[in-house]
Amino acid sequence: MSEELVIIEKQLSAMATIFNLVPGEVFRNPVSDTLLIIQRRIEESDLRTALVKYNAVFAKTDGAEITDLCNSAVAFIQIKCLVDGKSYEFTPRLLRQLIKDYKNQITKVNNIIHLSKVNALTAEEYQKETIRRTKDKNEAFLRSFEEQIVELEKQIERSPIEEKTEEDVQEPKKSPARKEKSKNKSALDGMVSKLSGMHEKHKNQKEVEERLREEEKKQSRTSCEEIPFYDKSLTFTEVVVCKDIPEYSIIKRKNNIYFGLTEHVGKTSYDNRDGSLIELTKATQEFVQYMTENLLSGEFELKPFSEEEKRSMQMYFNFISKCFEQHIGTVLSVQEYLRFKEYYNKMVLKMFELERKAKEDYYRAYILADCYSSYMKSYNLLCADEPNAIIQSIVEDQSESLQNDIDLIVDHHIVDVAAREDLEELKGKIRDFHKPVPEQVVEEKIIEDIPKVTEKTKKEIQQVPVLEEIRYLPQMMQRFPVYQNGRNLEVMQIVIQILNQNQEVVDEALYAGNNIKQALYDYATRDAYIKKLGFRQNGEDVFYQEDRNE
Repeated sequence: MSEELVIIEKQLSAMATIFNLVPGEVFRNPVSDTLLIIQRRIEESDLRTALVKYNAVFAKTDGAEITDLCNSAVAFIQIKCLVDGKSYEFTPRLLRQLIKDYKNQITKVNNIIHLSKVNALTAEEYQKETIRRTKDKNEAFLRSFEEQIVELEKQIERSPIEEKTEEDVQEPKKSPARKEKSKNKSALDGMVSKLSGMHEKHKNQKEVEERLREEEKKQSRTSCEEIPFYDKSLTFTEVVVCKDIPEYSIIKRKNNIYFGLTEHVGKTSYDNRDGSLIELTKATQEFVQYMTENLLSGEFELKPFSEEEKRSMQMYFNFISKCFEQHIGTVLSVQEYLRFKEYYNKMVLKMFELERKAKEDYYRAYILADCYSSYMKSYNLLCADEPNAIIQSIVEDQSESLQNDIDLIVDHHIVDVAAREDLEELKGKIRDFHKPVPEQVVEEKIIEDIPKVTEKTKKEIQQVPVLEEIRYLPQMMQRFPVYQNGRNLEVMQIVIQILNQNQEVVDEALYAGNNIKQALYDYATRDAYIKKLGFRQNGEDVFYQEDRNE
């Protein structure tokens, strides 16, 4: 690679900041002097032409306009393509690569435009002008890149056409003259011809309609590929209100899915005189479920999402976002948009949680399946299923045959006590695969047993006579001997402190470490100006929670 190309390659990251410039600003770049020197040094070439276009933005001392930014952005992509290809001139291969680079940049610009529109929905007034200018700039980038792609494709297709010689052109052979047919035969042929003509006309009409639909799909704004519905009414078989935007409904007729205003839905038909109904040509049944059902309500047993369900969820997000983008402030409200975003955030988290759980289950089952297979081979027994089938049977709690095989080994081959215990443990892990481990059971039980305090329970507690709270626990309860490395350690205690407005401790209660349930209950039900909850160990207090009732 020549010296000039090496220098330019090092400056590419700084040159790429042209995409971040806002129209009206002056472009100040530390590499501008270097680029101007390189421009003068290299000979006339495609690289020099692109550098001249890029460097022109530095001369705009009053601020660069959108046109200037577009020219420099196009030139930057050309420069990067030539530098990556280690060439000063565009070859046919580099021209094809340049088209790919433009398309990659179009994808990035489309994402920026989408995010700008989303941000504008909830932005403050002083932020909206900057967002609008950024969106306008990126839309101009988009048009410039698309124009460049069209020109490059024409340039690639432009090639000399080989002319056919006279020898290659052969006159079509004349068909022999046919004999005249009878009148009856002619009449029959005429009827067949007429019917064939009607069939062809109907077929051609359907083809035209299909072509029109395909052209309308290209103009759609969402991944549902929506197209207008032109009839004045639509008789439907099912209608369901959208959960996120109840102003709209999903309408079904046979296998077709439509989207329209809820207020136009009648008993059996949709009033489409205002042309508000659209057909969602790519919508799936999973998409309809996302649109109409709250999958996080607890009524559904959710399983790890399939690839089709993930695509439908992305389609759902894309479609609802476009609806808000177009109708927020008129038909839809900002509050609805924020509720939708919150719900979708939780859906994505749930999807990852289910996937993580499925992977954890798979690897746990893999270890158990491997142990089972090794035991079977060790005692010259054959596994009836393949390894993946064994793993699946464990995960799906259909492992009776595996447990029976382990019982066979225990009954016929095992004499050693330790070996028997190990096999029994393996059998128990396979049988109780989905049961939580004892530690999880204890933790969940403690959380479930902590009562929820309401105003009603507070009044009931006040009416029930209780013993005076123990300020200090007896010495026997305060200290339980715990031995570690031969040393006697003190066990932590739970401490609750009650403070007044002057931050003075007016009351204090201590609980043994294993009495956490009572401590949490007393802390939740105790009324105080300030109350603290923490631990005491070796005379030191560490507080983890503080509540104020001002």
